[in-house]
Amino acid sequence: MRINIHGLARKMTALLLLVLSIGLDHGIAQNKMYVTERITKDIPVVDGVFNDKLWKTGKWESGFFQKSPENGKAPSQQTAFQLYYDNNFIYVAIKCYDNEPDKIVRRMSRRDGETGDRVTIEFDSYNDKRTSFIFGVNAAGVKNDGVIVREDGVADLTPDPIWVVKTQVVNDGWNAEMKIPVSQLRFNNADEMTWGLQVKRFFFRNQEYDTWQNVPDSLSGWINNYGKLKGIHKIKARKSVEIAPYVMSKMTTYEKQDGNPFADGRDFKFDAGVDGKIGLTNDLTIDFAINPDFGQVEADPSVVNLTAFETYYDEKRPFFIEGSNITNFNFDIATQDNLFYSRRIGRAPQGIPSYTAGEYVSVPERTKILGAVKLSGKTKNGWSVAVMENVTKKERATIDNHGERRKETVEPASNYFLTRLQKDMNQGNTILGGMVTSVYRNIENDNLNFLNTSATTAGLDFTQYFKNRKYALTAKLATSHITGSKEAMLYQQLSSRRYYQSPDAAHSVDTTLTSMIGSGGSLMFSKGGNKGFNYGTLITWRSPGFETNDIGYLKKSDYVFQDIWAEYIISKPFSIFRLVDLNADVSTVWNFRRREMYSINTSGYFEFTNHWNLNLQLSRTGENIQRATLRGGPSLKRPGYFEYLVMAHTSRTKKVRLGAAIWQALFDDKAGRNTTLISSVTYRPANALMFYISPTYDYVSNALQYVTQKSYEGEPRYIVSHIKQESFYVTIRADYSITPDLTLQYYASPFISGGLYDTFKRVTHPMAASYSDRFHTYRPDEISYSAGNMLYNISENGTGQTDYSFGNPNFNFKQFRSNLVLRWEYHAGSVLYLVWSQSRTGANADGTFDFSKNISDLFKITPTDVILLKLSYRFLN
Repeated sequence: MRINIHGLARKMTALLLLVLSIGLDHGIAQNKMYVTERITKDIPVVDGVFNDKLWKTGKWESGFFQKSPENGKAPSQQTAFQLYYDNNFIYVAIKCYDNEPDKIVRRMSRRDGETGDRVTIEFDSYNDKRTSFIFGVNAAGVKNDGVIVREDGVADLTPDPIWVVKTQVVNDGWNAEMKIPVSQLRFNNADEMTWGLQVKRFFFRNQEYDTWQNVPDSLSGWINNYGKLKGIHKIKARKSVEIAPYVMSKMTTYEKQDGNPFADGRDFKFDAGVDGKIGLTNDLTIDFAINPDFGQVEADPSVVNLTAFETYYDEKRPFFIEGSNITNFNFDIATQDNLFYSRRIGRAPQGIPSYTAGEYVSVPERTKILGAVKLSGKTKNGWSVAVMENVTKKERATIDNHGERRKETVEPASNYFLTRLQKDMNQGNTILGGMVTSVYRNIENDNLNFLNTSATTAGLDFTQYFKNRKYALTAKLATSHITGSKEAMLYQQLSSRRYYQSPDAAHSVDTTLTSMIGSGGSLMFSKGGNKGFNYGTLITWRSPGFETNDIGYLKKSDYVFQDIWAEYIISKPFSIFRLVDLNADVSTVWNFRRREMYSINTSGYFEFTNHWNLNLQLSRTGENIQRATLRGGPSLKRPGYFEYLVMAHTSRTKKVRLGAAIWQALFDDKAGRNTTLISSVTYRPANALMFYISPTYDYVSNALQYVTQKSYEGEPRYIVSHIKQESFYVTIRADYSITPDLTLQYYASPFISGGLYDTFKRVTHPMAASYSDRFHTYRPDEISYSAGNMLYNISENGTGQTDYSFGNPNFNFKQFRSNLVLRWEYHAGSVLYLVWSQSRTGANADGTFDFSKNISDLFKITPTDVILLKLSYRFLN
């Protein structure tokens, strides 16, 4: 079946018109209102005691409701607050009553830990019903702050605004007193302002959320349902300037390599840079970094990737995380495809230097970011703006030949640019946006001709909400254009995203190309809410020539995905349940020629009255066509499979929390079985101390694992094999929070994996109806193994004469990564980091998995140790 994009566009247009015919309904819940006052005297001292005249004489606002578990009912404990302001600050007092104050949970953690009893005040200071600035604290005095832009109310906690808060446990509960600088908010200047307001309390031992403004579960969204804050007159946001220079010293020790001038066992590095933030206006801010350093960032998890596709890693660098809601252009809920993937900036060099035996090579670990700047914010007219510019250095490898050295470029100097605009209309119920990205590389060396010289993407997105955001229609459309040498375009055509060389590909290879264009998009309609029946449908596509990986993330093009889902939520507690969430969906995958896969999925989430929870999933995927299995060869029809998941956790209110999960995929025709077993233990012996350990065991049995491609009498031979792969890895964390500003954190992750190949086959009829007809298993007289040179020799006619050979693919991979981080925020926004990290990596061709031996061998490997000291100081205007 060939996908007709024009027909698809007509269907999308028809769906758009149908949904628009529903009509707009801006009905909202009954909003509460709090009227504040300006103060000029009796300024409170922030100590959490509430002895100041202001708090004693002022009127306390109460009347909170449960958000969960029993939405709309009176809370288990009462909460009250007061709020005042002057030209520079907003003063907040929150009284959290508790008739058993000795049971208040005061867990210490690093900032944004979100644990224990806590309260949050949230300001929609733009009054756009889409953006909220949050300031929260737990009973131990740990801040959690950031910004909310998502419909479900989940916050981005990366921003760390400068503000003051103190807490106290008293006879009738606990207090939180806040002093929030006006400069840490964004709002539009006006003589009289109306802001959205919400106050939220989390009552930990009951796992209960209470809110000042009740938000019924029948409604969708979060910020759009806030109450109102009135009474703020004639304040102006200060144009703040924050400059944070840093200095860093780093020592690395590792195993010395005799004769290698680049590996004498010890390296020293000193560096310096500047991070900053400038408020251009009250609603637009510039963030910049000169020579940024990310030395304190936690290491990526270890993986053994046997697929044809790139591993996706989460971003962990604060400069790129902050404001990522604006720079995000994710296509759909089914993939991680995005026009912007910040891990492209500062990645490891892509070029491979050329050298001969006896020469030694030193290659930079990552590409240095010379400078980065980001303009972001939201104007009074409803425009959300993000402009980002990044410049990376030309990186060069050094090759040593008996003292004579030469340089070879392995990454060209590059410029990464992004701009994102979104416009709110119709009280935030209509959102229209666009995004443009651009990458330019200054390629001066032939060895880098496989890289694109320039890459541009442009996208449009549209969201329309109906009936107080209960229904949503989202449409996205993007196009890409890349240019480069013929070698670069050939590299793109042969990549795992396309495999144009495949005999059944939608396009054939064109060796004359110097540019490539493509398109992608999605259309989704959904009904949402926190109770009752929800549903939706999605269709998304990527044309064969679509490419975003210069600055974005794209797993594969030539792809069409369609999904229909339904959900039923019971949010009112009954019997032993606090919450029940049931889901089902049916999805189908096509390429631009035919259908490749379909699956049916069901799942259920159950939260019990004792605060335990249970996840259940069951799905069926039918016989499917895989284009990537043979790495550019013909598509291969693979057996269908059943998969299930059972996962459970005990209550997070206890000192010890346990978790366990089992996931299995069982393939038809005895073609394989995958199993994952996960367990976890979280232990808090004291409020300031937390230990976490989570071991995982993976077992993979795959009868059709790709090995290699060979040629015989002018015809290709695609070799596959059964593989038994076993992996074991552990995530270990220990946090000691001496104070909210002084923390010690340890992270460690040992990883071992062994892959043993047997029962080698060559693919003969990859699309045959019968599974056993798709391949020929080599007979004993057709395959032999030469242990001396670790080669499998194939004699197709069984005469003993070798027709072709391939290497032993068995592997055993071991890795240990850890870091110990002391973080001290010795002054507001000024931080001292002391970091010790260690890594050990080893590999061999022994495919056996022997847990005790592998672990023992892992810790016999000479480690690489890094000790890093970084000091920054934030200057504020």
